[in-house]
Amino acid sequence: MALVKVAKNTLQKFESIEDECRVIVNYEGFETSLDFKVFTSPLSIEDENYIVFAIKNLESEKRRELLERIFFHDVLNTASVIFGISGMISEVRGKDNFDKFAKILLNTSEQLIQEIQAQRDLSNAEAGKLVIYPSQDTVKDILEKAYELYENNSITKGKSFVCDYPKEMMIIETDHHFIIRSLGNLIKNALEAINPGEKVSLSAYEYGENIRFVVSNDGVIPKHIQLQIFNRSFSTKAKKGRGIGTYSVKLLIENYLKGKVNFISNENDQTQFIIEVPKIFPNPNPEI
Repeated sequence: MALVKVAKNTLQKFESIEDECRVIVNYEGFETSLDFKVFTSPLSIEDENYIVFAIKNLESEKRRELLERIFFHDVLNTASVIFGISGMISEVRGKDNFDKFAKILLNTSEQLIQEIQAQRDLSNAEAGKLVIYPSQDTVKDILEKAYELYENNSITKGKSFVCDYPKEMMIIETDHHFIIRSLGNLIKNALEAINPGEKVSLSAYEYGENIRFVVSNDGVIPKHIQLQIFNRSFSTKAKKGRGIGTYSVKLLIENYLKGKVNFISNENDQTQFIIEVPKIFPNPNPEI
């Protein structure tokens, strides 16, 4: 609820109100969101009505809640898979299924490491301490690595997931680790948003001096969700969902890779999330 609305309700109802609000700010080139708890109480002095107003910064509480939610949900689930596969391997050692389960264990262990690294990087990014390492790579190679993340994932089962590789050679200078992770977040969101039989596609093309990566999926995002899509902790899933996918993508791309993130969602275009980054990473020290 907006601050003005809280104050208005306090005067109209003449009662104390407690609510939360989020403010988007841009500080020294870094865009972030601030969460506050708002306290308002009516006060009457000599027939004049006033409002006693106070706010509490919830940034540390919200971040801790988010970190704990991700840690206990994602990491515990992945660790459980590792535990289960380890038990299976001990039972099938020397049998035909041994190689199969050993490969699953290796892949799941790698996933666990990636989840821990992703959370570490998100914390550093919010604190303005993330270090990136731009290097040259082909757009096709970036698409291939992003596609492989979910090509055989369980959330892809029963759904169509395709990658339209560019015919021409396109070279880009960026931190391929973070661009691939960002694309992976958008791909996962898109796959989770569609029903069996529907389609998600990944593509890229030149756009002036930039490269546009596009993740498209069938379906249209409701208007009230579109307004909150990049907010931290917002999720279209359950009330206690993760809700950091699109937020982290915008944070990494716009604050660190010097690009832009946007989306369109309507009946004609369906839903498209677009990451646009420069072909050549800008020199952070132009005088050098």
